[in-house]
Amino acid sequence: MRLRFIALILLIALLASDGAFSAPQIWRGDWPIPRISREPLTQPDGLPLHSVVLAPTFPNRAVDYIGTYAWKHYADSYDPKPFSVYRHGDLVRETNEVRIFKSAKGEFGERVSYANLATGAGLEGWRDADGRLESFSIWKGRSLGYSIVNSGKSERIAGERCTVWIATPATEGALQSACIAPDGVVLRETSYSGRGDIMEEKRAVSIKRQTVSLSDVLPPVEALDWSYWNDNGKGGGQEPVPSENYHILLVRAYSDNENQRAIDVFRAAGGLKAEEMQSAERDYYLSIKGPTFSFSVSTDSPQVGFSRRSLNLGKPGPARGPEFISVLQPRLPTSRLGQLCRWVQTGHGWHSNREECLTQDGLPLVINIGPGSPDPTWEAVEVYRGQTPDWAMRPPAWALSWSYWGWPQLASKPTLFQGSRRNSER
Repeated sequence: MRLRFIALILLIALLASDGAFSAPQIWRGDWPIPRISREPLTQPDGLPLHSVVLAPTFPNRAVDYIGTYAWKHYADSYDPKPFSVYRHGDLVRETNEVRIFKSAKGEFGERVSYANLATGAGLEGWRDADGRLESFSIWKGRSLGYSIVNSGKSERIAGERCTVWIATPATEGALQSACIAPDGVVLRETSYSGRGDIMEEKRAVSIKRQTVSLSDVLPPVEALDWSYWNDNGKGGGQEPVPSENYHILLVRAYSDNENQRAIDVFRAAGGLKAEEMQSAERDYYLSIKGPTFSFSVSTDSPQVGFSRRSLNLGKPGPARGPEFISVLQPRLPTSRLGQLCRWVQTGHGWHSNREECLTQDGLPLVINIGPGSPDPTWEAVEVYRGQTPDWAMRPPAWALSWSYWGWPQLASKPTLFQGSRRNSER
């Protein structure tokens, strides 16, 4: 009875708090705080790299050309809207018109992809009906592990003779074939299921061999322009979005070895919210979200991207925004770093049984992801309110570098945000 009475008093005190904290306030653990390394990933030398936006059969050498292609998916008939391919040296751009459902009527926009065969870089994005870049992802080149051989067969497509090449995956992946003209022009690309059925096919309708300008095959420079996506915390209007300011650092608690602890940091400042993570294997992940956009970068499978998506800036605070929340009963409030938190169950995609102990203003002090997870428990070791500088809410400079992502041709065209970022946590 005495224990229940004490718990009731703690719960009343927690719920009665209005969440107002004087700034700045700091809560820290009693052991050295780990820091996240923001050094860029180094690419191993000697690996054959390929662009993920092109088929493995796409030839490394070809004349300049502009091609119009028909496309079909599975057993569908060919799409009546053809797409175009532009090639200049090592650079390739593909475009096709797609439907973007932004309203009940729907709109037409454009899917665009770019590839640099020399570096293996690939970019895929979407433009709206007005030509405005809506979202994109960039990948570093990867070693796909395909065996590519000349089948000895030929076909006639769009009035031209071409040789059939077969690409067989070493482990996972779809069987691919392509019919390629002697000068490197691709006339057909086909992807097959495990049963040999056609999953996707692109077939040339017309080919024009002509000089293609560099500007026709380079990605839009604004894709990595921080100011193009971020409107300084304004939610599409004139009034600034109410800005929270906090910094909370959590570590994976099951490991006694500090070097093996994964680190997770949630921050908010200037109308933005961020989650920054480093795994025990030193893989790096950063997500930044604002009222009008989201940004993410990862070195595990090297990728960076922006998207024009609105973020619900309601409670709870951190950037990952749960799909649902329910209070866990009869779990007692917990104290962590001298602060009270109450337990809730949150839905985060595949982590449907995730439990978090949240402060009154929605900051997680303990996270339990559940049995079977590689990171079952995370605990806060540092909490700041009112001390998150603006620079901490921006990506490291390499994440917005065209050279890092495989397009040195755009390195001389700096984005508006190329500022340096200190390698410290605060």
